[in-house]
Amino acid sequence: MAQGFEDWQTQVNISGQLIRPLLARTYLGYPIELYSSFDYGIGGSDYLINIYSPGITLGGYIEIRGTLSRKNDTFVIYSDGHVSTIWSAFKLNEYGIITPDVTFLYQIKYDDTNFLYIIGIKPGLVFDSGFKILFNELTGVAITIKCVVVYGLPL
Repeated sequence: MAQGFEDWQTQVNISGQLIRPLLARTYLGYPIELYSSFDYGIGGSDYLINIYSPGITLGGYIEIRGTLSRKNDTFVIYSDGHVSTIWSAFKLNEYGIITPDVTFLYQIKYDDTNFLYIIGIKPGLVFDSGFKILFNELTGVAITIKCVVVYGLPL
């Protein structure tokens, strides 16, 4: 005769298992919209958005307008001081990244005739100490950039 518990009545030793701690946070309170718009000079790099608090991205976009192609200018997303992703409008277009399911940045509009590029910012990126978007200008011609980020603070 078999002894012990049946398969559906198993004893579990929770304290003996190696379980990573579960972090449960509510980020749906206090949404904040950050907006920056400026004419960017020639060469170099600058931060479009710089957040020094914990939170989660709820969405946003970067709009670039110029008189020449801006397809190779790059955007670097920093989350908690670490590089999360680096993309250019050209690479997003080349790889067909048009939905926020794949990476933190995705293509909304790519118009290399009228030199208009709009890049979306994925919702759901959680950061504990900060969030930054760095723009690297590689073309050498002044442009206009508009950046909007909506993020939520923890309750």
